[in-house]
Amino acid sequence: MVEPSPQPTVADTDDSTPRGLMPVVLGGWKVDPEPPVVTLTGDASELQALMAEHQGLLATRSLVYNEAFTRSAMYFQLLGMSFLGLALIGPATGFSPEFVLVAILTLAFDFVMGVLAFLRVASANGDETRTVLAINRVRHGLVRIAPGITPFLENPPYDDYDSVTLNYGIQSQGAVSNVVYGLSTSAGTVGLVVSLVAGLLAAVVALALALPGGAAIAIGILGAIGTLLLVLRWAFAMIVRHNADLSSRFPASRGTGGGTPAA
Repeated sequence: MVEPSPQPTVADTDDSTPRGLMPVVLGGWKVDPEPPVVTLTGDASELQALMAEHQGLLATRSLVYNEAFTRSAMYFQLLGMSFLGLALIGPATGFSPEFVLVAILTLAFDFVMGVLAFLRVASANGDETRTVLAINRVRHGLVRIAPGITPFLENPPYDDYDSVTLNYGIQSQGAVSNVVYGLSTSAGTVGLVVSLVAGLLAAVVALALALPGGAAIAIGILGAIGTLLLVLRWAFAMIVRHNADLSSRFPASRGTGGGTPAA
């Protein structure tokens, strides 16, 4: 039997260590103090049950991905149509005060729809993490039944924080790179665009109040930065709350612990 190399678990690492900002894996999750009592005989019915669970999890993960991408695409299409409408209305009205009012209402609507899209996409990230954790547990069961398959697995058969994050590739340990990567994800991109829309809305409102152009630009920049900081803070808090509900039953520190299935 080939034993996989032990990997550090959340319990073995310092909480101050920067974490990779993958879909929703920030801050880690707890490890169950007592390992579950599992007895596998290697019967075909056990393998069938694990494979059925695996197929169901893959279907769930696919639905989560599709919903996140669809919701993001819907918002960006709405945003593009809104800007196109403003580009057509502006010259027709001579950029009158009425046009400014229409622009404010349109941008406010885009901002609200963007916030709703961000909330759903960010929530889908939590569903994605829970699904990957469950897939790792199924992989652990397969290794318990057939220990010989361990060298052929790309990802580890454990459900602790560090093992689950390996499903998304090598994790960066830099805080700046983590934030940049987070902004490049679906939820991060939507959140960034929502922040820009909020800044644009603030600038247009400032112009409607007859403030100087320079002041309106400054207000817009501050509004965008402030909204982005609020988005990041909310996202981090949501990740921590989500991970608080997760737990590791089969951490890498305990190994597979199954040995050879009984005859």
